[in-house]
Amino acid sequence: MQTTSGIVPVGTARIAAEWADDGPPIVFLRAAVADRRMWRHQLAALAPNYHVIAFDRRGFGEMPAVNEAYSQTADLFAVIDHL
Repeated sequence: MQTTSGIVPVGTARIAAEWADDGPPIVFLRAAVADRRMWRHQLAALAPNYHVIAFDRRGFGEMPAVNEAYSQTADLFAVIDHL
């Protein structure tokens, strides 16, 4: 199963995400110096049986830094709620 890439709007930010939609959810959180691409192999391996989600945090990957107050936890829940 292939993953899908898209954008999740959160405030004035646009969070780049990757996901597949089958089964119980698993959310992959990236390391401090990487972006969602670090999880590509795991997403591909688990996508047939799980709803896998990986996203870029603000200022990394395809997610530019946005000058607004934010919470990484709120961004996480916004991505989960959207997908």
